[in-house]
Amino acid sequence: INMGLKPGEWRRLETSEVRLIAPQGDLSLHDSGLASGLALAQALDLLPDRITFYGIEPESIDQGMMLSPSVNANLPRLVDSIRTEFAM
Repeated sequence: INMGLKPGEWRRLETSEVRLIAPQGDLSLHDSGLASGLALAQALDLLPDRITFYGIEPESIDQGMMLSPSVNANLPRLVDSIRTEFAM
């Protein structure tokens, strides 16, 4: 996912700002993602009216176990924002 931001920058998105494309074909619970899960919830009429998404622009999408320095540096601000919004 490319939001057009600098690596590590994050953005809060409402349902109306997000376009999820579910994969075509049979739904498998062994290989499902966010789009598939939301499509299933919608098909079962279980999708809430409002969903808030938070996205952080990756520096790299290469395989690995560590976050990139830019994502790691900005993650605490993202977590603080989510905690503030949901009064945790």
